[in-house]
Amino acid sequence: MADELFDAKSADGSFNLVNPSPCPLKAEGASSFNQLLQDHGISQELTDRLLADGWDAKSFRHVVCQESELAGVKKNWSWIPWKSRMTQQMYEDSLMQKPAKRARIETLQLSDLLLDEPPQIDINDSTMGISMIRRLLEVHDNALALAGTAHLARLKAYTSKFLSLVSQKFPPETNLRPPSVLEAQQADKHLWSCIFQLVIEKEWQVNDAIYEFTEIRGDMSSWLQPRASADVPPAQHPPSAHPMPGVARPLSPPEGTWRADTCISSLPARLFLEITWSNHSRHQLSMAVRASGGNSLTLSPSLDPTLDVLCPDLLEQVLFLCGSGAVAYLAASPLAESADSPDDVGSPSWLLSAMHEQTAAAKVSRCTWLLSIVHTAGGQGHLELPPTSSYWSSERPQAWLHQGNCALILIPPLRYSDSAIPCQPQLLAASYRPLSVLAVSSPAFAPPQCASEFASSFATIAAPLLPAEGRELSLQSVIKSMPRKGLFAGPHALHDGAGKRSIADWSSPASHDAFRGLRKALLQFCISARADKRLLARGSCPSNEPLFSSSEVSAARDLVFPSLGMQTPDNAWYVHPYQPMCLHAFEALAQHCGDQDIHLFPHLRMGVPTGFLNDIPPSNCFWPPKGQSGELIPLALNLENWKSADVAPEVTSRLLQEELDAGYCFKFEGTLEEAKSRWPVGLALGKLGVVRAPGRAERLVLDNSVAGTNSQCTVPERQCFPSIHDVSHSFPIRETSDRQMAICIDVKQAHKRCRIRDSEQGLLGFTWHNALYFFRCCPFGAVFSQHWWGRVGGCTLRLLHTLLFLAHVGLLFVDDFIFSQAASLMPLSGAVICLFLQILGVPVSWKKLQISCRVDWIGWRLCFSSGTVSLREEKRLRLLEHVRSLLRGGGRISTKELESFLGLAMWACALFPTMRAMMHPFYKDLWSPAATNFSIAPESWHSICNFLDSSLRFKASPPHTAIPAGAKLLSARHVPFTTLADLSKVAVTHKRLWLRVECLSSSRRKLSSASIRSLQAFERWLQHVAPLASMRPSQVADVEAFADASASGPSCSLGGFVSCPVLGQVWFTETFSVQEFEAAGIPFGNDLAKEIASCEALAQAGLILALSKLAPCSRVPLRLPSLCDNSGAEAGLNKMFSTKFPLGLVLEHIALLAAMHRISIDVSHVPGAKNCKADALSRPAEYPTPPDCLPCQRIRFGLSALWEPCPEVQIFPSSFSLPWLR
Repeated sequence: MADELFDAKSADGSFNLVNPSPCPLKAEGASSFNQLLQDHGISQELTDRLLADGWDAKSFRHVVCQESELAGVKKNWSWIPWKSRMTQQMYEDSLMQKPAKRARIETLQLSDLLLDEPPQIDINDSTMGISMIRRLLEVHDNALALAGTAHLARLKAYTSKFLSLVSQKFPPETNLRPPSVLEAQQADKHLWSCIFQLVIEKEWQVNDAIYEFTEIRGDMSSWLQPRASADVPPAQHPPSAHPMPGVARPLSPPEGTWRADTCISSLPARLFLEITWSNHSRHQLSMAVRASGGNSLTLSPSLDPTLDVLCPDLLEQVLFLCGSGAVAYLAASPLAESADSPDDVGSPSWLLSAMHEQTAAAKVSRCTWLLSIVHTAGGQGHLELPPTSSYWSSERPQAWLHQGNCALILIPPLRYSDSAIPCQPQLLAASYRPLSVLAVSSPAFAPPQCASEFASSFATIAAPLLPAEGRELSLQSVIKSMPRKGLFAGPHALHDGAGKRSIADWSSPASHDAFRGLRKALLQFCISARADKRLLARGSCPSNEPLFSSSEVSAARDLVFPSLGMQTPDNAWYVHPYQPMCLHAFEALAQHCGDQDIHLFPHLRMGVPTGFLNDIPPSNCFWPPKGQSGELIPLALNLENWKSADVAPEVTSRLLQEELDAGYCFKFEGTLEEAKSRWPVGLALGKLGVVRAPGRAERLVLDNSVAGTNSQCTVPERQCFPSIHDVSHSFPIRETSDRQMAICIDVKQAHKRCRIRDSEQGLLGFTWHNALYFFRCCPFGAVFSQHWWGRVGGCTLRLLHTLLFLAHVGLLFVDDFIFSQAASLMPLSGAVICLFLQILGVPVSWKKLQISCRVDWIGWRLCFSSGTVSLREEKRLRLLEHVRSLLRGGGRISTKELESFLGLAMWACALFPTMRAMMHPFYKDLWSPAATNFSIAPESWHSICNFLDSSLRFKASPPHTAIPAGAKLLSARHVPFTTLADLSKVAVTHKRLWLRVECLSSSRRKLSSASIRSLQAFERWLQHVAPLASMRPSQVADVEAFADASASGPSCSLGGFVSCPVLGQVWFTETFSVQEFEAAGIPFGNDLAKEIASCEALAQAGLILALSKLAPCSRVPLRLPSLCDNSGAEAGLNKMFSTKFPLGLVLEHIALLAAMHRISIDVSHVPGAKNCKADALSRPAEYPTPPDCLPCQRIRFGLSALWEPCPEVQIFPSSFSLPWLR
């Protein structure tokens, strides 16, 4: 590092960073070399750390040999620019991370990986912070110390004072800010220029000169003095001119200059995007927006034929733009004025008309898709079509109407300068409801309006959404200016499927580069074989054939160990029977990387234990088990199979023969007694079953639970699988703004790739047609099968992380791998992954291989271009069918149907907290079985209390009745019971008594009206297209938020405040009575103190309204960090779900409120003693208003604002009717 920094000076005054000129080494021993390091303050710990960061002994010796030459070089000393301060490791990584010079990956060759100029660090104010400045200064300090230029302690003192001045913080009222990154760089340049001037001209010692400018002179404090911050917007805004009480943030333009992103730390520059196929002269909206001060971007083939979103190459870039959050408003006009009807084409050809119709439908579908993405990312938009267009009835436009809660605005005919005839009236489906003032007053009479005047009115209303710059932008310039996700910015993925010693997000290397030589060898091999092109072709044309032929794999195997400087192990490529992997080579590579699972490969070779003898060694990579669950079941011999296997014996026989041919199981030629002698450890026979699922091939499974095998086998560790949240939290890759691509790889029959120890194969038997069969490989469903494959798959993922090394994300869910990387690198990296798996012999299901910007993984559709995730279409249709089936049942359903729906719905709502909050009624219905009538003799009534406990549940079944134990007695002779004392209220006669009993064992359930309402909401949510969720993290609002509630008897008070350093403060205090709760439809009891958790949750909902008032006019997704002193409310709000009533219902309405305001609450606990200000606001009768809470900062709201936040699609003017509106 040091010799690179202090090599010959370049032409621009900086030092050359690459290719240092060689110099002869001085003959000095190791002791003198170490003494030299100590003399210059270099500790052993720092030396070890620098070695790990890419420094080597050669660099040290090179620096030492240059020490005698420094006197002649001093006159050439100058400041080293920050962009050039990088370690050798950073330099090598940048060689591979720099994108190829050509636009298409198909032209990637070896020359594209070579750069003609040294890489540089991008120094800017948008993506850099104090941590990066600290890193650059430390690189400079270490280099100067190693070169013998200055003592490390003196350099650290300079850096410490420099950072303390750069990182100063000032109260908001001072209107001051610390210097920016670029200003700090200029200060550093000035200071070092002065230091070198003293050294060169005054012949000072470097240490003395540094001390002079650090401790004595005031240059540093002067250059890094506080600056005046930009003018801040007023803290309060006037009421909305287009009010939507309780629905969303105030949407009218506030007075004065204001930006919506003031309380957000990092946000892309917001712009107005217009997508149209109209003539250039009719792009009035973009021109008006620029005239009003907003930035605009127009995509239209009339400007440039390449700017057509129907073009696949442009589409990926537009998806990236729309999903980034940079689009504040999207105006989509998919049809030109003469293009709504095929008859207007003017051609008698039916084929031309059909092609026109298909193209028009594609334009509408594409535009509404982009509108949905913009809306999901926090933008607004509208779709413009003729009111009578048949495309309004199609799925995507209908989905857009409901997703955006659109206002359907009928606008007047517009008159353009290039035509004397005005256009037909158009209909705007706009999510930005203040535009409703543009609607005609009467649909019967709509006089034409000048297009430029209409556009000017539109731009004035939309102005609060856009920054005041007024520039016309290009697509490429916008994409290049996207801010990057910081290296340490949250959230972070928790699991990648490879254990606690592995991470999913490799935006920066998580270990040393153990496979550096192997990676280079495999990259060159794949480039020469053009494997990246072959892999991309698999994305559109799947094939069952492996990506690499056997001869190519053999040639690649010859490169593996020589490229690592290792001797090829004996039998490296030998494949043991009944498993496909080259275990010797696999083990050697794992040992080379220092993998912790040292017991894995010896057991794979000899046969893995089942845990029946409690002898599975831990891997040291996973977590300890939670403990045994369930009772121990003794080993059993089941001579019958499940009905699913017997219903179609020919299918079962065929599937069994496939297992026999593959060697997974074998037929035992003998009797049960002979089998017991063959396997004295234990013998168990499970039940065969055949799994049949729509759209999937039948699969043979063995149920080991009924045989007792699973309960008798002990697994020493617990594995944690990644979820869709881990994928979202890893997106985008940090410190880069490149578009991403992904590859998904499925391992074929993964669990059966581990052979079982011969002595324990008797635990996995079954019968078929009076013959005995036993598995020799781990079958799917056995408790130890996932453990052993999890260890193999985890080790594979850890090796692949090290092999890729460059910035990437990798996860493994059971047997499904997914890797994402920059789109310019993913095809080549994906080819390397496939080649490495073939080298090791890991069996890949090649037909399921996916590589694209849009892939399917574990039931989700991931779009890495737009950064969105949605349900796969078959999952959406399956869940929708579940919903409609429950609705068709009239409210009476089976327990199995309800449990099946709950499992699928809770999984599908993982990324949609609003819908998850609506699930609470179903759990109440699940645990509220339908009551059944039982009759007993009157003489038995007086002894019935002997069979009941205090909660009126039967401890045992009364004689001569079918009442099950555990059932609950509800009433007798229409007399309801709440306690045992109520039994005396029943009048006994000579007639038999009818008892109303609730039986938990009943297989039938009745859905409540609340559940029916939730089902109807689910049907509307799923009926058109799969809903979208953004994978990009919500922006954290730079605010301080506290809330509290107090309740006593029939009244409660809510109080809280939101304070922002820039926007100021908003606070609230409201008192509500039981009567007000009843009038609003909130089912609280007469004693509100018993519902304090629900009241605390409502107080937190008040913070949503407060932040919305503080930062209006923006749909940017915000995360509101707040504090609460009630644990019940904190837990419920963070999960946005509770089965406790009425808290679950309160959370449902809060989730709707949060969704409408695009604000998610992140609640943390605060002790009540430290919640003084919010506590005072929640007790207005006991404490005075805090002095910093000014009357002008207070907001008022009623219960309806918290409880009824859901708007509906509206038509403007209201007298206009649309027959296609559903």
